[in-house]
Amino acid sequence: MIVDNDGGEILKFETTHLGMGSLFLSPIAGKTYTAKVKFANGNEKTFPLPKIEKSGYSLAVNTNDTTKVAVKVMLTADLLNKGELKLVAQHNGMVYFSNVIPTTKQIVSVAVPKTEFLSGITQFTLFSPDNVPVSERIVFIENKSDLINVEVQNLKPDYGKRGKVDLSFMATNSNKPLQGSFSVAVTNTAIVKPDLENESNILTRLLLTADLVGYVEKPNSYFLGNDPKTRTALDNLMLTQGWRKINWKLINDNQQPFIAFPAEKTMKISGKITKGGKPVANGKVSLFSTTRGFFAIDTLSNAKGEFNFDQISFTDSTKFVVQARTDKNNKNVQIDLDIVPGQLVTPNKNTGDVRST
Repeated sequence: MIVDNDGGEILKFETTHLGMGSLFLSPIAGKTYTAKVKFANGNEKTFPLPKIEKSGYSLAVNTNDTTKVAVKVMLTADLLNKGELKLVAQHNGMVYFSNVIPTTKQIVSVAVPKTEFLSGITQFTLFSPDNVPVSERIVFIENKSDLINVEVQNLKPDYGKRGKVDLSFMATNSNKPLQGSFSVAVTNTAIVKPDLENESNILTRLLLTADLVGYVEKPNSYFLGNDPKTRTALDNLMLTQGWRKINWKLINDNQQPFIAFPAEKTMKISGKITKGGKPVANGKVSLFSTTRGFFAIDTLSNAKGEFNFDQISFTDSTKFVVQARTDKNNKNVQIDLDIVPGQLVTPNKNTGDVRST
């Protein structure tokens, strides 16, 4: 239950799906609130709720309607008539909706058709008149116009042992035939028991868990039904799961984010040449291959004896020969190629810490 600083009971709440839930609280400035929680094993804990601010903005987004997203912007009385707010919705860095919110009223409602968005996680951000982000909210939008319906045809009630099975598939989108490339996997359900709630697919991997930080338990359970209960459970996941997609301060300051692992645009072969343990500067290094045709290229080593062939592209199993000479054409040098270390395997920090036995 939620209690205030006077000990008064404000409301009761309980979790609804996998330990998650939500509640509506209308806080009063000057009061403090505490959540008293009783777990299934009988243990009890108290959690102080964040301090109530006297001034600020609030953003509420409701996706329970199957056709539209309902957005409500609220602000305190002292912020009325202080300029225009901006509401921006983006998916994968692309802006799909933006709107100016007037501050002439304390509550402003906006309805956006779901057809305006792609399926997946969309981030709504509310900006102050000074273009400072003051509230954010992520929601999952399942746009039915994106989905492909695949039906299996010509199935027989029974098939003989080792008999030939002919199947036909009909793929449609919005009740219209769709051309595409598809793959089929066949398993024996008598041996491999289906686990529908943990099934991995485009919705659960590419559109849901890939865009969240942390472990998501039973991800496919949010897509097995198209009912208000399932949609509410998915929205509670959006409210609960730890996430942070955009650092707006860096963008406002024109700062580029640090990229620990830059994208590899080409493949490369690099190393160092030495003579008597000392680097060979301005040494001529040759790289050639006779695999699938003849290929040859030259470069010079730098002052540290280092060389790099980084503008090449080759197929798997290609064999190369590296030769080097000093600037005086002495071939008695040592060549040490750089070895790319194998990928370090570490425990997955997003794996759930509660396992059933």
